[in-house]
Amino acid sequence: MGQQLADVIIINSVVMHFPSQSYLHRVIDGMLQLLKPGGSLFIGDVHNLWLYEAFRTSVEYSNSDLYSVRVSQLQL
Repeated sequence: MGQQLADVIIINSVVMHFPSQSYLHRVIDGMLQLLKPGGSLFIGDVHNLWLYEAFRTSVEYSNSDLYSVRVSQLQL
């Protein structure tokens, strides 16, 4: 019995946990092999690495006592 192929594969909210870009490429290549011809691969909720520091700063700031902590004092 052959392997069943998928119409759609969804990879959502996990890419940021992958250890490297090459790992992401291997996962995508593997998923594409599992799709039917004309199938779709959806990769969702991908964070922008260039904005990561700003994101972490905003999280730290929102978790702090806003009246006693300045942004420059937050530890990332």
